[in-house]
Amino acid sequence: MLINTVLLFIGDALPVFLLVTLLLSVSDDTPQHLLHSFYSAFCISILAIYLVTLNLPRLSMSFDDYGVELLHVLLLLLGYISILGYSCLKTQFRPRLSFLTCTLALTSYATTNGSSLPWFFMSHQNQFNNLQAIVIGSLLGIGICLSTAILLHLTLQALQRSQIASVLLCAFCAGQSAGGLALLQQVNLIEESPILWNTQPFLADTSEIGQLLGALIGYDASPNLNYVLVYIIAFSLLWLLPSYIQRRHPISESSQ
Repeated sequence: MLINTVLLFIGDALPVFLLVTLLLSVSDDTPQHLLHSFYSAFCISILAIYLVTLNLPRLSMSFDDYGVELLHVLLLLLGYISILGYSCLKTQFRPRLSFLTCTLALTSYATTNGSSLPWFFMSHQNQFNNLQAIVIGSLLGIGICLSTAILLHLTLQALQRSQIASVLLCAFCAGQSAGGLALLQQVNLIEESPILWNTQPFLADTSEIGQLLGALIGYDASPNLNYVLVYIIAFSLLWLLPSYIQRRHPISESSQ
């Protein structure tokens, strides 16, 4: 139970910690504005996760029993659109809209990745031995997520190249978007396509590095064609559109 709890936190909470780190690295906003955005997203996410947990039985039976999966995909789509809007608005120096899109992106991804945690806790709350393991595992999981995020932040600061953080942010959002497509394929809402390659013998998804890369850039040891196409499209759009808008509508010095 201890190991399962730690793995659950790494799988569900680590992407949110990494997203916060990447936003800190690419943002031109003041730390105070970012803290307000993170705090707002945290509060809204807690409320959203509570509402999803409360209505999960009803959601699971809606839309031909695919309600939960469709909700996750919609949240991932909303998170991607929010990051796309945040990246575009950041080049136009619009702090209020940037705050809104940043908060919405964090809320969407946190709700998607954290919605399974309450059910895990509630299913073992009456078992004392499991409860102890869950508490210890939760602390270890949070510690691992926090230390990984801090290490990534310090590494990006030491490199002093915001382009690397921007590339990682694009890869993170592309991986999350492709993961939404994989979720639809798992419930047979979309037909699976042929697998393009298999790197399981060299770097498995379940390995420590594989899990880290999966949370950071959407690494998949055996991706299919649809996964790769969605990944490339999502990455390219998030990378090219803000640059295009900045070239077409450059920020004047007076607006800054």
